[in-house]
Amino acid sequence: MRRLTLPAGVAALALMAIIYAACSGALSSQPTPTLPPAPTPTPTAKPAAAGPPQVEAGAPIGEPTSGPPKREAKVVYVGEGDVSAVALTFDVGVDAAHVPEILDILKEHGKQATFGITGEWAMTNPDLLKRMVEEGHAIINHSWSHPSFTGEATDTEPLTADQIRDELERTETKVQEIAEVSTKPYFRPPYGDFDPKVNRVAYEAGYTFNILWLVDSLGWKGRSPESIVAVTLAFAFNGSIFLYHTDNSRDFAALGEIIEGLDERGLQMVTIPQLLGKEPLPTPTPTTSPTSSPSPTSVLAPSPVPTSTATPTPSPPPKPTPTPVPTPTSTPTPSPTPTPTATQTLTPTPTATPTVAAAP
Repeated sequence: MRRLTLPAGVAALALMAIIYAACSGALSSQPTPTLPPAPTPTPTAKPAAAGPPQVEAGAPIGEPTSGPPKREAKVVYVGEGDVSAVALTFDVGVDAAHVPEILDILKEHGKQATFGITGEWAMTNPDLLKRMVEEGHAIINHSWSHPSFTGEATDTEPLTADQIRDELERTETKVQEIAEVSTKPYFRPPYGDFDPKVNRVAYEAGYTFNILWLVDSLGWKGRSPESIVAVTLAFAFNGSIFLYHTDNSRDFAALGEIIEGLDERGLQMVTIPQLLGKEPLPTPTPTTSPTSSPSPTSVLAPSPVPTSTATPTPSPPPKPTPTPVPTPTSTPTPSPTPTPTATQTLTPTPTATPTVAAAP
């Protein structure tokens, strides 16, 4: 093999270096291609998970603002506030108690009230129930035997739906049988104990109003009649509902003064249906001012006519009857002292002046 001499080898290396440099420059002068940016993926909205129902301001927590209406009896503590009226309600006990006296007072003052009736009371006091209806009072269903529907007040087991329904339906049947009226749509749970179940069962039975009260007189707890009057009148404003009981003498004793106090304040006493606008309000009885009777003298006796020196002219009605002047029958005999004749008399004598009764 023939060897390259040194100069020839150096030349070959130089040539290779030139070729490499030329190739490197050509490559570096080529523009670097720019790739378009990758598109940003658009997030796909996921359906929101179902949350709690929306609640409007003032609504109880958890109560939805939309949807079908609740099928429960409406709880009522006060009535309509745009009428100057209140409702006095009386719950009966187990016997007649003071019901006759209460009805007498209401009748004397021409007022109507509302009575919470149990079926057992209606069965044992049919005549009083009929009298309530005949005299215009309202009747609401207060159960058959007065058990606590929820057991809260009596510390007992709550009644089942069937038991609650039976308590209401038996009372309604008995009231219709005796007085031929219905207690619907008003009921009052014994002791005021209720819950959503009670209101649902009552609604299904035809009772759309659960009638409670604003003020309990607490006569059943020993409050004096004077205090009952004071408390009632202190809370007497448009729509107030008051609770009393017929089986204590304190509520009964306060009733007359309560009625007078309400009258002084211009508040009508009405029934629950009237207070809730389900029946027309009674027409207020106008207070008639006594007409003064004329005194007898102003009718029978004329006003006195002043006496003058001239011949009096009697006032017409009544016309006084003048005293007849005697007519002489013959010529009077002359005498030393001449006597004037009737034709000579110009001024009437006291006996000729008509007597007129003066008014006292």
